[in-house]
Formats: sequence, structure tokens, C-alpha cells
Amino acid sequence: MQVLVLLGPNLNLLGHISRGSAERLTLSRLQVALRKACSSRDVKIQLLQTDDEVRACRAVKSQRKRRDGVLLVPGLWAGTGRQLRETLEILELPLAVYHLTPPQGPWQHAEESLFSKIAVVEASGPGLEGLLALVSRFLDQLPPG
Repeated sequence: MQVLVLLGPNLNLLGHISRGSAERLTLSRLQVALRKACSSRDVKIQLLQTDDEVRACRAVKSQRKRRDGVLLVPGLWAGTGRQLRETLEILELPLAVYHLTPPQGPWQHAEESLFSKIAVVEASGPGLEGLLALVSRFLDQLPPG
């Protein structure tokens, strides 16, 4: 099984955003945790962090036949990612959405997410624990392959 992981705008600034919190979350820690969780279930992932919605759409389009699903941590795109939403909707790839809500974070509007209606699973939370729980639920719903 193969999953594309899209990490949206400013997630490369997680270390800055979570500075001073009890558990400092960084993009690197997030990526390592995702790789570990997926590899333990024999799932290959491709990670892409970008602020560029067009680049994210291109990645989804170019990999649609090689991926069994998409995991999206949308950041600002939760409210603005109309092009990405339309691309995912047209391609009908199973979608999991995690709205990361670090205590000092200025973004992640789960209640207004453009992706809610097309997501197979969706959750919100401040750190890795919630994200990894969502990943597990998502992988359980994907057809074996």
C-alpha cells in the first residue's frame, strides 16, 4: 500500500510555532513519526511539504495511479485550498485530513474545512498522538494492496 502525505503551508515552521511548549513539535519529528507508523504497517509513504497549492495538485495528479490514498495536513488550505479540494474530489482518492492545532498555532480551521465533505476520516489535535491515531484509522479503511 502507498500513501501520499501532503503537509501544507507553514508546517515547515512547526518548530518555531511550538517553541516554548512542553512537547516541541517540528516538521522533522512529524515526518519521522509518520514514516515509523506507516512502515510498521508495511505502508510506503511519500511526504511533500509545500506552501504551493499548485505543486500539491501536481503531486496528486502525477501520483494518482501509484497511491492508494492521500493524507493531508492542510494548514491554511483548510479554508483556502479550493483547487486542491477540487483535484482530490475529481480523482476520488481516499482522503484523510488532520487539522493540526498547536497551542500557539495561528491556523487550522477544522470547523470550516473545505475538505470535510470529501474526507474518509478527519480529526483535529495539537500533536502527534492525534495524527497517528488518524493514520491508523485511515489505513484500516484502505483496501489491501
